[in-house]
Amino acid sequence: MKNKQRPTPDIPTRELVFKYITAFTQNNLFVGSDCAILALLQAFPKNCVLHEVLAKVCVINDLYATRILAVFDMAEHIVKLKIDDQLAMGATEIVDRIANLTISGKIRNNFSFATKYCAWHKPLQYPMYDSFVSDMLLAYRDKYKFMRFKNKELRQYASFKKIILGFASHYDLAIFSFRELDHFLWGYGKELFPRQYKNNTEVIDTNNSIQSLVEKDI
Repeated sequence: MKNKQRPTPDIPTRELVFKYITAFTQNNLFVGSDCAILALLQAFPKNCVLHEVLAKVCVINDLYATRILAVFDMAEHIVKLKIDDQLAMGATEIVDRIANLTISGKIRNNFSFATKYCAWHKPLQYPMYDSFVSDMLLAYRDKYKFMRFKNKELRQYASFKKIILGFASHYDLAIFSFRELDHFLWGYGKELFPRQYKNNTEVIDTNNSIQSLVEKDI
């Protein structure tokens, strides 16, 4: 809804950002899950062998709950795109190409997954998108006017990356990496925009489940 009132976040000082980075790095569940993905990426750094890509798709999709049911189709899609050269260059358009997967004549925009898949391969080039990050950027825009952009631009990757860079520049946060900014926006966003995580019809205990790591890309 256009007129939906959002919670007001505090100005993102370096101290506030450090607070959420520290909270993330001191959580064994979060760190352990990240280490598992990193180990897989180190074993399979390229994206031209189907079973290697499938393993990465399954793990990233599961740990971040990006809700891709057709994981094999997504792995085939990534292999066919031949993304390694574009990843090496930090090409933003490859995120949108990965995101748009056609199954049975219908396009599914797996935008959150695509940003995470690219970010794990090239973290210095690709910031991650999720609904908490989106909510936080919109809240900061609406309250503090740090940058002008339309809501839909957050799901257009070249624009999304510019918005993240603009946010960092405006608040003097360029010392932080994309991943560290994600820890801040995601962690703070979970507090300001709490959600219930569900698996089918059952509510998951977010204190004891990997689902507490993730957002639902809806």
